[in-house]
Amino acid sequence: MSGLAVMRFMAALLLAVSLPVLADAGAFQFVSGEVKIVRPDGREIAAVKGTKVLEGDTIVTGANGHAQLLMADEALISLRPDSTLRFDTYSYAGREDGSEKGILGLLKGGFRTLTGLIGRANKSNYLVRTPTATIGIRGTDHEPFYIPLTGWSGAPGADPGTYNRVNAGATVLQTEGGSIELGANQVGFAPPSSQAQPIRLDRAPDFMRASSTMRGQGERRGPGGGAGRGGPPPRGGPPPPLPPGGLPPGGLPPRSGDIPPFFEPMATGGSFGFSQAVASLTPAPYGTAAVGGDRSQNSSGLFIGSGAGVASPNDLEILLDPAGHMAIVADKDGFRYARSGAPIIHSSGATFMDGTTPVDVKWGIYGGGVIVDVMGPRAVDYFHFMNAPGTPVAVAATLSGTFNIMVGHTPTITDLGVGAPINLTGAIVLSGGNVTAYSISMTDDGFGRAWSASCPSCTGGVPLLQFVQNGLPLTGTGPGGVAVGNAHGVPVGPTGKGIISSYDLKTLTSAGVTGSFVVRR
Repeated sequence: MSGLAVMRFMAALLLAVSLPVLADAGAFQFVSGEVKIVRPDGREIAAVKGTKVLEGDTIVTGANGHAQLLMADEALISLRPDSTLRFDTYSYAGREDGSEKGILGLLKGGFRTLTGLIGRANKSNYLVRTPTATIGIRGTDHEPFYIPLTGWSGAPGADPGTYNRVNAGATVLQTEGGSIELGANQVGFAPPSSQAQPIRLDRAPDFMRASSTMRGQGERRGPGGGAGRGGPPPRGGPPPPLPPGGLPPGGLPPRSGDIPPFFEPMATGGSFGFSQAVASLTPAPYGTAAVGGDRSQNSSGLFIGSGAGVASPNDLEILLDPAGHMAIVADKDGFRYARSGAPIIHSSGATFMDGTTPVDVKWGIYGGGVIVDVMGPRAVDYFHFMNAPGTPVAVAATLSGTFNIMVGHTPTITDLGVGAPINLTGAIVLSGGNVTAYSISMTDDGFGRAWSASCPSCTGGVPLLQFVQNGLPLTGTGPGGVAVGNAHGVPVGPTGKGIISSYDLKTLTSAGVTGSFVVRR
């Protein structure tokens, strides 16, 4: 999958989320710790999931406060602790006719955003302003920060000023003293004087590495782009993987063999290079869980990412080949991954028992394929995948246990090629439907390099929904030093006996690794 784009495909939610009405700027999708809204008239209200955000509102997070918002134009915003963000203007009337506008004022702290429809057609209509700089976009996943002269608790000792990290796409960082354009994996800095010239930094400051999670891959999105590597969220908002009311007993029935209408443009996609007959494939049953990742190329260079998702009505479709391998992934808003005739260079599978029910897990690696998303067509070097019957939502929401018995895994996809990992181990701990621990390690990725990482932010418990949709931030070690990345996963089996998971890690030396595995209790 492709970075953020990968996770674009993998961005199917375990729970349904409704878009706010167009008269509102957005609504809170997730709240943890102290988070409040300051209305333009000075009134303060505590934010909870579902609370509406209006133009003119200021969001303030406390020292332990985290918040994620879904905006009217389908943008996602994830706000860090001890941050202040004001919605100076946020207007979207359901069309891109020039009247749409989003101007955010970052007064302290930081956030990560996957931009939506505002600014897609009319780039100048979306801006992030700090007291000394302005950030414009070119359609992106980026993380702005502003550290005032008095400092910020999220970055003790860091130089004051405006920072901006680009995970995918491009941004412009501008002051009265000049401007610079930032591409994927670049960080810019503007000193606190408005007259100062912005500069590119050689490396990301330490405080950026504990990145607030946003859905997807690699950085963002799932087998396909994201819920791992970067790229805007799917149009229409995060898609509900299940129909209203959730799964009936035993899960949803198998698909009838119908091909949804939004696959039709694939055969005439031009540069998409579609060369695989849809008629030879079978739609995966609703509720099918999938993880994966890719190494791919575009004009910005090499992407490595991972993601996860669940096949869901009218939103996320997965087509399987006669062997049961995931061959095409598509959503109704334009994301596509197609094997497109690429050879399968590895395929395998395993079966474990969930009570009296055998759970079949299939995995493999394609040596190519094509992705098309908001960043355009992209050639895929390698695409790894793993799919299995998912766990009903009502069951997954209460799962507890330690999942550390390795059932199987894909080879690793790295910056150097495909390797055979040695002593690959993974452990995932759930408590009441929350992820409380995640770790992955290997003594050799097939190229003599060791990797090890865990999720420090999981100790307080991360909702399973976030594990699927956004992924978990990983920190650890890799070749040459510090490694950072993401992990995604979905419970599988009727009672959630197992979990399939994908991961991605990169170092500052541009070494990278991604793969999938399945563990059980």
